[in-house]
Amino acid sequence: MPPQTFGDGTNQLQRKLPALDPQYVAIEERSIEKLLDITHNYAKSLPYYDLNDERNSVRWTEFLPDDLTARKIAAFIGDPKSFQAKYPQHASLLAQPHRVLFFSFLQLLQYAKRELNTITKRHLDFFYQEALRMVKKDAAPDEVHVLFELKRDVEQHLIPAGTLLQAGKDSQGQERFYKSNKELVVNKAQIAQLKTLFNNSDKLYAAPDATQVTVETITDQDNRPPWKTFGGNINQSTRLGFAIASPLLHLTEGKRTILLTLALQPSGSSTSALTPAQEKLLTSPEGPFQFLLSSAQGWIVPDSVTARRKDGAIEYKLTLLPENVPIEPLQEQQDVKDPNSPFPTLKMELKNDPLDNAPQGYGVFKQLQLQKAHLHVKVEEIQNFYLSNDSSVLDSKKPFEPFGATPQVGSSFQISHPEIAAKKLDSLDLNIQWIGVPRKDLGAYYKPYFEILKDESQSSNGQPTIENNASFKWHNKFFDRGRVIDKRVDDSFFNDTDATKPKTISLTKVLQTFKRFREDGYQYERLPELAQQTNIDRYFEFSLTPPDFQHSVYAILLAKQANSDNPNIKALTIYPPYTPTIKRLSINYSSSVEIDLANYGSKQRDLDQLFHLHPFGYTQWPLSAAYSSQKGRTWLPEYTNEGALYIGLQDLKPEQNVSILFQMADGTANPAIQSTPKIHWSYLSNNQWIPFQANDIKSDTTTNPAEENPTSLARTGIIVFSLSPNASTQHTIMP
Repeated sequence: MPPQTFGDGTNQLQRKLPALDPQYVAIEERSIEKLLDITHNYAKSLPYYDLNDERNSVRWTEFLPDDLTARKIAAFIGDPKSFQAKYPQHASLLAQPHRVLFFSFLQLLQYAKRELNTITKRHLDFFYQEALRMVKKDAAPDEVHVLFELKRDVEQHLIPAGTLLQAGKDSQGQERFYKSNKELVVNKAQIAQLKTLFNNSDKLYAAPDATQVTVETITDQDNRPPWKTFGGNINQSTRLGFAIASPLLHLTEGKRTILLTLALQPSGSSTSALTPAQEKLLTSPEGPFQFLLSSAQGWIVPDSVTARRKDGAIEYKLTLLPENVPIEPLQEQQDVKDPNSPFPTLKMELKNDPLDNAPQGYGVFKQLQLQKAHLHVKVEEIQNFYLSNDSSVLDSKKPFEPFGATPQVGSSFQISHPEIAAKKLDSLDLNIQWIGVPRKDLGAYYKPYFEILKDESQSSNGQPTIENNASFKWHNKFFDRGRVIDKRVDDSFFNDTDATKPKTISLTKVLQTFKRFREDGYQYERLPELAQQTNIDRYFEFSLTPPDFQHSVYAILLAKQANSDNPNIKALTIYPPYTPTIKRLSINYSSSVEIDLANYGSKQRDLDQLFHLHPFGYTQWPLSAAYSSQKGRTWLPEYTNEGALYIGLQDLKPEQNVSILFQMADGTANPAIQSTPKIHWSYLSNNQWIPFQANDIKSDTTTNPAEENPTSLARTGIIVFSLSPNASTQHTIMP
């Protein structure tokens, strides 16, 4: 619980002018010590006459000797016994009758002095009581606010009305008691957090600790400055923005490009066009937003971000280079303010003004509504995927033989990747770099094979002749949870003109066939863990079609050549069959999804997620149909109130009452405000602020009864709230 910084405040009696106090100026202010001093000085100029009435050279100064100061003589008058013990010689001198008689006169004079000094009070009383006819109020008992704290093993305790509370002794030594004026059920509720949010002309200032927004010109009795109830301009970073989480953003490797297109429309506008100021700021090179992507290490910044206007929308292009870390879900929620999603997340946070740390541009964007969000990803050069052929699992990081050591017709290999298995793909390309290819033209390389077979008048085992690089083909199939999508068209896998060069094969037609077969395309799936890749339900299979690479006939052809009588056959050079080996295999793919806010919250709800980023937390939106129809489509969080105080309570159960003491610093209201602002109280229920009903506020002594429309927090007092059973502690907007 944060330290209490409440003071006792001040009351009207503490604000009166000191000059109005009858005791401020006394008619007779001289003390006995002062009168003795005056007497001593007067005696110096007073002649002394003896018994013969003759003037003597002796002066009256002997009456009060010079070696005795006025302070010492006053001490003797006040306490002769103590003075006797301390100054016995001086005491005997001062105790002489003629001096004691004078000292007695000085003491009697104090009675007249006290009576004389009441003239000012009597004059003031006469003015108030006789002239103004003012009547004194009846005596009122003193009032205090009492804090109760339960013992650890007590859940709640009833304090009946009229309970006497001992408060020690007063200034007269009398026992002092206070009596409770209402029944109170004390529970374990305590204030755990105090936060504020101040909206100064669309500049938001969030204070995670409300007590830090202080008024330095005022202090309480402990010399502590009070804090502004509804926040103020505090130079602390305030977070505000928008986020999207989607399986589409799982981008582990390669060069990754993310296109986020937002269709925005001004709220309440008859046109869907953005204003020039909005468009200019949204597409400016420096940009009003900071983009962050989730990873296992935390939030990372893209290598580059650009923005442009496209087809009436705003398109943001984010690029990540291959050396950048994988985009993945956060391994654990590092900050409770950030969205907690099982999918990777993209955040757009308004940059903070370097002068005051308030979010820049909030006033320009706060009323924009989001109509649609289109997310498109393009990935190039994925290399770390699952590979297997008919005999073993292959390592994609090393050269491998896709069809085995002795490929034959029907030999196959399978390829898959978690990103391919989980996303709706728009395009897919294979990039193949072969190694050890003997010649640019494989038709010429294998020509002697078929000349020997022709000379022997034998067929090539029913296989077609290898005429060129395009003669080698594979048949590809796409498997999806046991269903097979057959392209029924074979692809050549060598470069048509130079077999030693890379070859790119597009599999987009397979995807299009699948989309026709299943109208909604791929169904989203959770990304499989790498350890479970052998159980991936979606993969591509590539089977070798005729002709094969002639491994089965190579030895036979050598024997036939040796036994041939044809000199032309003898002169042929029969090269060993090429065992196809892939040096490097990579995948390029693209995928996209469009979130239409008109349908958001239905089948996409559990996967593609939109979030509002608030100063202290986040919300997934829209929360409900009613919320969506009102403000769920607002692109950024909307704050319309000028200020807010958030009180976090702990150990409070629903349907319990909570009594909160508000100690207001007196004299801190703004006198320039003619009408008192209205304060609305709400409680948090499943990330929504629900207004308290009138009967939920059991009592409020912070109002000023003299006001025509009294409002809360006008003075120090206690507000008793009855908490609704719908109030919850599980929420993300205020974690």
